[in-house]
Amino acid sequence: MPAAWISLCSRRSFQWKSPSVCGLYPWTVVTFVLACQALPSAWASAPTRFWIDQYAFGEGETFLLKSAIQASSWAQISGETRSKFLAVKGHQAPSEWDIYWTAHQGCERALLHAKPGQRVSCVPGMEAVTEKRQLAATMVAAYGEGAFAVIPRTYLLPEEYWRWRLAIQSQVWVGVHDGLR
Repeated sequence: MPAAWISLCSRRSFQWKSPSVCGLYPWTVVTFVLACQALPSAWASAPTRFWIDQYAFGEGETFLLKSAIQASSWAQISGETRSKFLAVKGHQAPSEWDIYWTAHQGCERALLHAKPGQRVSCVPGMEAVTEKRQLAATMVAAYGEGAFAVIPRTYLLPEEYWRWRLAIQSQVWVGVHDGLR
């Protein structure tokens, strides 16, 4: 990993050397830092073992995480799942990792098998605010029409198709597919 990005200052801390890293995958770095800060002090003598479900992420989304692990003297990649089918996932081998890096598909299964002190890179139920469709539904359920004072007017298609058709007759709209991130 380029030294200009991150310098590992100690076993559990980072120091930013360049703000350009913030434009890459900041959630990876932030979650990695938080996970490392939360590790039990009993692990100080052994390397922290990461298991990464590579198949669950898009191309390049784990680059910064892997680079930070490989550049460290205190962490190692103990397992990596590259295929969704016919491959051992981290949640199937809980004795092989201290931190399990996965997407929401493996999160709940991992938490069922996690031992005290182990960390998982996701929080069950976060889709309610992190996915576009779920965020709109969650906000409307909580605040009713008042939600649209905080978020843009949103229509859940196809359920609200006719309400949307009435609204677009007098306004300009931008359509965003749920798959775009």
